[in-house]
Amino acid sequence: MDAAQSPSEAQIEELVSHVLALRMDFVQQLLASVGVPYSRARKGQLRERVRDAIAEGTLSVEEVVQFLNKVEPGGKQHVFMLRPSASLNATWTDAEALRKQLESLGATKDLLGAPLPLLMPETLELSSVKVEKSFVEIVGVEARRYTDRDEAYDSSTTSEDGLPVQLRAYVERIARSTVTLRWDTDTRHAALHITQATGRGLERDHYRQVAERFGTAVSPFLDFSQFADINLHKVIHRLGEKEQDGKALTRSRRGRWHTGSGFELLATSPSTIASVYDDQDLRAAIGEVATPHTGQSGNLYWLAGGDGNPLAEDLHLTIIAADSRVHFMVPSSPETVDYVLGQIRSLL
Repeated sequence: MDAAQSPSEAQIEELVSHVLALRMDFVQQLLASVGVPYSRARKGQLRERVRDAIAEGTLSVEEVVQFLNKVEPGGKQHVFMLRPSASLNATWTDAEALRKQLESLGATKDLLGAPLPLLMPETLELSSVKVEKSFVEIVGVEARRYTDRDEAYDSSTTSEDGLPVQLRAYVERIARSTVTLRWDTDTRHAALHITQATGRGLERDHYRQVAERFGTAVSPFLDFSQFADINLHKVIHRLGEKEQDGKALTRSRRGRWHTGSGFELLATSPSTIASVYDDQDLRAAIGEVATPHTGQSGNLYWLAGGDGNPLAEDLHLTIIAADSRVHFMVPSSPETVDYVLGQIRSLL
């Protein structure tokens, strides 16, 4: 948005929806930064307070956008871990030459260094391209529609049989969904970060479909088919080994392994503070089927603590090996996401 323009009502409403889609303590943090009280406020009340603060000038649009850009990269997200082909990677290592080339292309000349928009296109569109020494970032955006529980619209009525009926209301809202390719051309490591969508009515391959739409959007200047999935089956195996060797990086809440004969082993610990490897009988059963190829998924907590570890608390995530995808199930920070992805890569 141009800072000189006054935001429209639609932009304000979408901006508020972006904020309220974040974790509640993030919303509280934003309000506290400008002295707006939030104690004991429910989500609907927080929405009103953010909207009122913007309308009254207590909170500027620019401040909200800066806040979103800061915290969104560490939000709930699904990350495809990828590796570009050596031939493709070689053509993207000269940042200066790349910038000149992209500036000359109609599809990218207006995207270099562009800010993320507030109003969301109905279908995925590219919004920003960044090319630096050994680093490429390409961002796409699309509308993310979701339903939000709002007690203010609840009502009651009576059925045809005279029985009481309670109606609970959900408001349809729209927020920003980002798709970001982050690519290190020195290491040939890449990751596609996709904002988590609501689980209601979500198709099983939703995130793969988003990745395909992103590939179509970048096709005028980048062959996304040259990015291959990496083997996360091996990572699940290595993490399990470390938990058993006393060098744990994670605490495994749940795991799933395929057997050689087509069966499946699903192991679950009794609580979030226990690992599936704490029980000796269960550990032995897992050992009968666990190999660098059989681990299918791991629902686990990445442990806080240790040198260079930015985690303030254990981080809940799921590794979906067959899809080369990591699901960050709770908001954290961009530094935390990068750290965990780096640790995963170190196990490949």
